[in-house]
Order: sequence, then C-alpha cells, then structure tokens
Amino acid sequence: MPELISVLMADIPNSGALWEHQYADMAQAVSCYEELALQCTVTNGGRVLKSRGENDGLFLVFASAANAACCAIELQRNLLSPNWVHGIQLGVRMAIHCGEAQHRDGDYFGPTVNRCARLRGAAAPGQVLISLAAATLLEGQLQPDFTLKNLGFVSLRDLRAEEVWQLWAPGLTEDFHGQSFTHAEDSTNLPRATTSFIGRGQEVARVRELLRSSRLVTLVGTGGTGKTRLALHAVPDLACSFANGIWLTEFAPIADEKLLVQAVLASIGQEGSSELDAERALVRCIGTSSILMVWDNCEHLVDAVAVLAERVLSSCRNVKILITSREPLQIAGEQVFRIPGLIVPPKNAGYHAGQPLPDSLKLFQDRAQAVRPGFTINIGNFNAIMQICQRLDGIPLAIELAAARIRAMGPEQVATRLGDRFRLLTGGSRTALPRHQTLRAMIDWSFNLLTPSERETLCRLSIFTGSWHINAAEAICCSDSLPEREIMDFVVSLTDKSLVVCAEDSGRYQLLETIRQYASDRLLEASGPAVQEELRVRHNRWYVTKTEGAQGVESAGYDASAWDSIDADYDNLRAVLERSIHDGSEDDIVSGIRIASALVPYWQSRYLVSEGREYCDRLLNVINSGMYRHESASLLVANGTLCWSQGDYSKAKTLAARACEIARSKQDKQNEAAALYTLALISADRGDYDSAKRLCRECYDIYLQAGDRRGMAQGTCFLGYCAFETADYQNARVLTERGIELQLELGIVPAYTRNTLGSILANLGDYEGSLSQYNQSYEWFLSSHNERGCAHCLHCIGGLLISKGDPQEGLDRLERSLKIFRALGDMHSAVTVLLDTAGALLDQGKVEMAVTASRECIELCCTLDSVLTSLRAIRQYAFILQAKGRNVEAAFLAIFSREKLVALKLASETSNECEVEETFEDALSSLSIDQRQRLCARALESNIDSVLATILDHDLQRGSVTTNLLQLDSTPL
Repeated sequence: MPELISVLMADIPNSGALWEHQYADMAQAVSCYEELALQCTVTNGGRVLKSRGENDGLFLVFASAANAACCAIELQRNLLSPNWVHGIQLGVRMAIHCGEAQHRDGDYFGPTVNRCARLRGAAAPGQVLISLAAATLLEGQLQPDFTLKNLGFVSLRDLRAEEVWQLWAPGLTEDFHGQSFTHAEDSTNLPRATTSFIGRGQEVARVRELLRSSRLVTLVGTGGTGKTRLALHAVPDLACSFANGIWLTEFAPIADEKLLVQAVLASIGQEGSSELDAERALVRCIGTSSILMVWDNCEHLVDAVAVLAERVLSSCRNVKILITSREPLQIAGEQVFRIPGLIVPPKNAGYHAGQPLPDSLKLFQDRAQAVRPGFTINIGNFNAIMQICQRLDGIPLAIELAAARIRAMGPEQVATRLGDRFRLLTGGSRTALPRHQTLRAMIDWSFNLLTPSERETLCRLSIFTGSWHINAAEAICCSDSLPEREIMDFVVSLTDKSLVVCAEDSGRYQLLETIRQYASDRLLEASGPAVQEELRVRHNRWYVTKTEGAQGVESAGYDASAWDSIDADYDNLRAVLERSIHDGSEDDIVSGIRIASALVPYWQSRYLVSEGREYCDRLLNVINSGMYRHESASLLVANGTLCWSQGDYSKAKTLAARACEIARSKQDKQNEAAALYTLALISADRGDYDSAKRLCRECYDIYLQAGDRRGMAQGTCFLGYCAFETADYQNARVLTERGIELQLELGIVPAYTRNTLGSILANLGDYEGSLSQYNQSYEWFLSSHNERGCAHCLHCIGGLLISKGDPQEGLDRLERSLKIFRALGDMHSAVTVLLDTAGALLDQGKVEMAVTASRECIELCCTLDSVLTSLRAIRQYAFILQAKGRNVEAAFLAIFSREKLVALKLASETSNECEVEETFEDALSSLSIDQRQRLCARALESNIDSVLATILDHDLQRGSVTTNLLQLDSTPL
C-alpha cells in the first residue's frame, strides 16, 4: 500500500570536481556533512535512506512536512555557521516534496520521489525549494522565524511544471540569481480557485497534451460540465512554456461581438484606441510574444470568435489559444476535446468501505461538507447519492447544486425530488454567473442561443428515452414546420452545440436526462399536451413495429443481429411499457401489450425473465381493472411462457389455460395455438409426455389449418423432443430431422432443434454426429449472443464428453452451463445440470462434492412444481447414499422413486429409471425380503414433498448424511 511521506533530498553540486582535485579535504568535509545530516534527521523524527544519484546525494524521509522543513533549516545553518572548519565550505542544495510513495525492500519509489529529485536539481547551492504540496501542508505549521517566498513556476525535465516556494530563515542566504522561474502574479491574470478541483486527471492530461501539439484547442461540453474549471486547472502547469504568460478573457458578459477585441486587449493589460483599429492593435501588441490565451464561454459569439482566433493565430506565430464553448469554432487547425460528465458508478454498484469513490461522488461529498461539516458518504446513504449522480449524468454543476441541498435535506429526500429537478436545484453561489445559479438557467442559456427549428427539434427529441437512431428521429419528430429530410441537419447542429450526445462507435444519439427533462417541459409549455400525445403515439408505433419485426429472431439466421438492435433500443421499449402501466391511453396500453408479447424470446435470452414477468403482471393488472380485456390473450401467453422459463409451472399453467379460454371465445386461433404450445411445454417439463404430445397435436392442427408453416415446424420439432424424452429414439430422429428440414426451408436456423438431434444421436451411439450437431448449435447461439441457447449446448456437450471418458472437460462445460441458468433464473434447467454434475462427480469418486451438488438439486426441487424432476433428484441422492454405505436410506429412496414413477404413470416398470435390482444391488443385498417389503409399503405411504423436506432438514441439522436421515418409523428394520 502507498504511504504519505515528506521527502527531503539534498546534494552537493559539482562534487565530482571537488573529489578529483581536493580529495583529502573533501573526504573530511563530506564525512562531517553526512554525520551532521544524520543527527538533524534523527532529531526531527526522520529516517536516512540510501543516497540518491550523484553529487553525494541524501534521501531523507519524514512523517510531516514541518519536520522536514526544520531538518533542512537546521542542516543549512550548521553548514553556513562559523563553526564549520572541515576543509571545504559545502554549498548544499535541497528540496522538499510531499505525496504518496510505494515502500519496498527498505526504499521508496514512485512519482513523489522522482519529482523531489527533479526539484532538487532546480535549487541553487544553499537554497531550500518547497513544492506546492509541501507548502500547502506547511501552512500554519512553520516555525516563527521561518518564511516561504513564492518563486513562481519552474520547468522540470520530463514532468509537468511545479509551482515552488523558497524556505528561508535567519542565517541562510536569501537571494539567488540566475534561476529561471516564471512568476504567476506577473505573467497571468488567472484567478485562484476557491474550491477544490475533484478528479478529471485524464482530462487534464489530455488538455495539456493537446496544447503542446496544437495552437488552437476547444473544450466543448454541455453546460455545467466544468469546462472553465478544467481549463483553469490545466494551464498553470504550462506557465514555463509561455515566456509572456497565460491570459484569461471571459466572454460571457459580452453581448456585442464588436467588443471582443477590446476584451482581449484589456485582459493582457492593453487598450485599443478605437473599434476600427482594435484588431490591428491586438495583433501589434502580441507581436512575437509567447502567450497562451484562454477565451472562456464563447458559444454565444462563436462566429465572431472564430474570425478573431483565425486572425490572431495567422498573424502571431507564438500564440496558442484555449477556447471553452458549448460548440466548436469549426476553423482550420482546431483540436476539439469534448468534456464528458464525471465518472458515475454503474447501476449495480455497492458500497465498499475503504475503496476510492468515483469522481462524481467525491465531488458531492466535498461540496456537501462545505454546507454540512462532517458529512461523509457511507453504507446508509451511498445508494441515494449514487442515484443522484447517475440521474444528473455526472454534470458537476448539477451535482454541486444537489449537494448544496444537504444543508437542509437528507440524500434520500434529494434523490426522491429529482423528478422536479429544476425547482429543486437552485441557490448556487451568488457570485457565480447568473446561468450557473440554477439548473434551469444553465440550460436556458444554451436553449436561447438556438434557432426556432433547432428548439423545436430538441423539444421533440425529448420523446426518446436512452439512445435512438437517426431514422427513428426522422420518422417520429417531423412536423409541418420540421420536414423529415431536415431533421438530420438539426440533430448534427444540436450535437455540435453539446445538447445532443453522439455515440460515435454506434452512430446513435441521446439526450442527457437533465436536457431531456428540460426539453420535455419546454415542449409542453410551447405546444401543449396534444403535441406530446401525438409524439407518444408515433413513438409507440415505431417501437412496436421494430420489436415485432425481431420476434422469433432466436432462430432466424438472416436476422441474428436484431438482438443487438433490441439491446440498443431497450430503454425506449421500457418507456413504452411504463407509459402503458402508468395512466396510459388505450394506444399506450395496446402498444405495451404488443411489445411485451414480442419481447418474450429476448427476455429469455438476456437474463431478464424476472423483469419481463413483472411487466406482464403489472400490465395484466391494468387490463383486468379496465376495458381492454379482449387484448389480454397474447399477454397471458407471454407471461405463462416466462413463468415456464423459471419453473413456476402452476402459475404458468393457470395463465396459459386462461389465455386458451379467452382466445377460443374470440376465435383467436393464433393465440389459442400459442397457449396450447405453452401448456405442452409445461406438461413435458412435469414429465407428462402423453399430455404434452396431445396438446402439441392440437396446436399443430391449428397451424396446419392456417397454413402456418413456421408453427408446423415448431410442432414437429417438439413432438421429436417428446419422443426423445420417452426413449423412442428412432421416431425422435425422424421427427427432429423433418423439423430441421422444415426450418431450413423457411430460412430459420434450427439451433435448438440441432441440439435435440445431438442428444438423440448420442443415445443412438453416434457420438461424432452428436458432437457435430451440438457444435453447430453452439456456434450460432454464441454468435447471436443467446445465453440460454449457449447454456443448453454446454450442458449437452458436457454430458457427451463425460460419457466419452473426458470427465474434467465435461464438468467444466456443466459448470459454465449452470452459471448461465442460475443467472437467467431457469431453475428447472439448473436442476438437470446439477443432476448430471452430481452423477459425474460420483463416478469419479468425489462423493462429498457430489453430495453438495445433489443437495442443491433437492433444495431447488422444493421450489419447482415438477414431479419427474424431483423423483430424479431423489434417485440421484440414493446413488450417493449407497456410495457412502448408507444402504437402508439408499434402498428406501430408490424404491420410493421407482414406485412413484410407476404409480404416477411417468415411466413404465421396464424403463431404465425404474431399474432397482441391478443399480442398487449393494443397498438391496443388505436387506432381507421382509425389510424390502416394508420399505415398499413405506414408500407408497410417503409423498414427494415430505421426502424432500426430510432429506434437507436432517442434513442441515447434522451437517452430513446420518443413519436416521429419513426417520422411517420407530420400529427397527
């Protein structure tokens, strides 16, 4: 970990020549000097490290800058005192700097050490130089007779310039001639900051880099992003590069472009004789001077500023200009640097004590402390402050205005009231520019500079939430006064003016939330609710069309990139859904239903099933309480499918059955077939394949009558899956291959179907064919970012690798599959992966790891409504018990699983899953015939839920499998 240290470095200039010509005297003098330095260092609580560099250098480290200063003065006084009689009068130069350094192997490393060494090289013999950091820490801590004299800025090789002070005390030399310092007070009119500058390290470095390589740099950004503060913080360190100084001209108060030149002249201490010759006077005044000019707040006079900048740069070869503006000048040679908001934490960020805060939160804390001393960000208020900074887009001025409210409000109250941010965020500094005193005034300044068409465009763009493509803006925002063909030009113009943000890598645009809310308010003020409603209808219809066009993309090979497009538009889709739920019109509600119904495959593949269910539930509540019940069948199917995805079979069945009933009453064949298909999926997952096949055939007949070949292909593939699950592998292969043919004829990528075919071929012994199908399926899912499909393929490939004798690689695939299913909330699929994992671990003799996997299976089965899955998990646990020698419990669970499968007609007595004699031979052979009969009787009396609960309860209580795990009864077997 880095330490905060105060470093004192000293050396003897030209010591090499002294050693060469006066060796004996030098040896005596240096020995006494080093002994004296050690005494002074120890007296002042410091440490002597090894020498640094040539010239008999010393490297001393102290806990405080005050101690380092005392040591330096004491050492210099001794070297200059009449008592020094050691042959040679040594002229020692010194420097003190403070900062963080890495401590390693008894030494210190890092920028603090390097800077101190460079600063020492700028000192004269007998002089002590102090860095800005050290001078700041010394304030109020100097000895009464010590003084600090500001010397200005000194250039340091390979490093940024440093503002330095000379430390002096009676008995030391005071005046040193021939040193090269740039005096800030004589060569600049830059104001001193009154508040701390937070973050922006990369931006500061970039501004300095641009100014070193370019003569005209423009800092561009939305109002309040801190362009001026950044410029004023970045340029002082460049002072030594401009012999004639750095000069600031503030253009904000100037309304008449004719006064521009006079303002620039005044800022450098000159005066023009008249308007006619002012520009010539400016050029003549600057001449060949080396100057950096900072022209601040130029956006309202941008054309005139551009003309003046071009004239000055072409006439004065040693001048550079740094501009701050809300739009570029757009002249030759201009380097534009757009200033983003401060870094905000991601939406899912959590509080971690001791870890650095993002810059936006640092700023909030710093400004809040100014109005409420002692305020800190902690675990209790972190989420509220994070939300404030996120919703304010990291705009420094907005964050400062919000932090000022901490004087009388808590962070939670501020966050809650951000919906009315323009009323809340007022009361900035009375000395600030008027437009920086309230959030609304900040944006009013930019808005009032726009043309009428730009204003209308900006207001209409407020209909979007998140980012949008220009095609959407052209279709939705056009009007009689705003032709569609002109919108692109206005959007580009608004981007130049920093009111619209362009994501260059994607070609999409968006408004910062603060700008969007402002524009929405102005739209309502200027046009009334009728125009807003018209825009909402257009917005709804655009995104309904787009989403429905992407429906089914999980299998459509020619449109695999549509998921990425939905990702990009998802904020707008959420906006439609929210409108449909909160006091929406009939158009809003119908649009919400259509989007929710179309988003099901997207939600399934993007870890968003729970969010999709929530939207569907809320929409159903709106529908059931209103007059739109006739529209609910598709939404019920969508919600039922999402519930099925998470293994909530009871709710899924209820919803799908209701959807089927409503669809039949309305003669809605499309939704009737969709509901039947969902019911078939539920029956299959519950192990009722007879019902699943019957429901699928009903669904298939509807598709056949409607000539819906896509639906027919889907039904054929599902019947193949059912045949596979019931071990009818030959029929499964025929149906599945026919399904693939139908899908290919329709231009559909049969990714899921190939996965099923791979499993069928594996059971038929065709391992190479099986792996080929799995890999084809996986590659497509991976390329289309379908996480769910990838998880299914990984599960199947893992099982195949294990069966082929590569258990470690197979288990790795299973683990990756399980991780995805957990994230998706697909617990049914997670259980099937865990079952295979437990079996593979058991085969490798890793019994305890198998216990862990199997127990997680049992826990999940308690929340799933699937009899077949639960019985498979119980049977798997029986294998583990047998391996651990728990024969009675193993026999009971094996017999219980067999009897329930047969009784519930989930398997025949001859199926593999019902085999007990051979599979559990070890467990059964230890029991008498009477004991086995009694176990069978107990199995028939027990129910699945009680057996699952008993396994978990006893294992949880004792931490391991116990002999009385099941507590069958008090009578011994």
